[in-house]
Amino acid sequence: MKLKEQGFSLIELIVVLIISAILCQLTFVGYNRFVRKSKAFAARTALKNIKSECLANKDLGLNLKFTLVKVNSYSINTSDKNNCLGEINNGLVLAIPENPDYLPTYSYNFLSGDMKCSYNGFLKGIFDDCIDLKDKFEKYKFVVKDSYKERGCSAYVIVKGPSWDEAENNAKKLGGNLVTINDIEENKWIVNSYKKLVTYNNVTGGVNGHHSKIPRAWIGLNDKEEEGIYKWSSGQEVTYRGTIDTGHMSGMKKTYGRFDPKTGLRDDSLPLVNEFIDQDVGAITLSKPSNTEFWVEGSWEDTWNNYTHFSDGIAEVPTCLE
Repeated sequence: MKLKEQGFSLIELIVVLIISAILCQLTFVGYNRFVRKSKAFAARTALKNIKSECLANKDLGLNLKFTLVKVNSYSINTSDKNNCLGEINNGLVLAIPENPDYLPTYSYNFLSGDMKCSYNGFLKGIFDDCIDLKDKFEKYKFVVKDSYKERGCSAYVIVKGPSWDEAENNAKKLGGNLVTINDIEENKWIVNSYKKLVTYNNVTGGVNGHHSKIPRAWIGLNDKEEEGIYKWSSGQEVTYRGTIDTGHMSGMKKTYGRFDPKTGLRDDSLPLVNEFIDQDVGAITLSKPSNTEFWVEGSWEDTWNNYTHFSDGIAEVPTCLE
């Protein structure tokens, strides 16, 4: 019996060549990705070493100079080659890539101690932590347009709820939490930055008028775990207490207003009641009402999670590199 000769048909050969080409392309893309990430890591490491050297020289009372190093595909820029104080116009020591479309730029500010990166190139998924956050955030429908602000090592933006829990979850999707307020300066900055942008009771930026119309927004403060023990949703320690101890946090007291005590939902069609409701999430008052002296700009209050007059929270996302 004669054995039938077997071999590749033309179609099979073409399929094999196509698959081989695809695998080669994937290998090439993966290799290029690895090379770019390695170069960027080297630049970031070089800048971290510069930061350490500058801080050590400061502590030792030495000249604020650092050792210049060569970084593949990058140049280290300052006003005086190796001056820790950086460039004259912006105070930054910069690691600038030869091709900014392929690699991110890294910066170090000696005076603030901040290290940051930026990337506006066309490669996606490699340097996402360096992409312009304003553009990145505003792609989300729950982020209020043109509410992006920066201060120190944080980016801030208004996120929609419509409950405290949902606003907090939306802040987490951005990489942060509802805002943690660490001192009176930040509290004032929050007020000045957002009082004309926040919507409360269907009014946006109602900076003058009755207390039911002035802007309020959720913050990360809450006492969900234990009544009267306030924590930040970010996990940071409560070092600045704002108006926690001034009677603005009603907590377990009875609440006066038009709401359903069973659900906590505000309903202006209901009669005024003075009933207990557990208020365990925090908010900030962003303007002074015209009809009371008790509430002032920057006052904190506790409210309930699904209070229908609230629609906005202020999110905070860390921006500096570790």
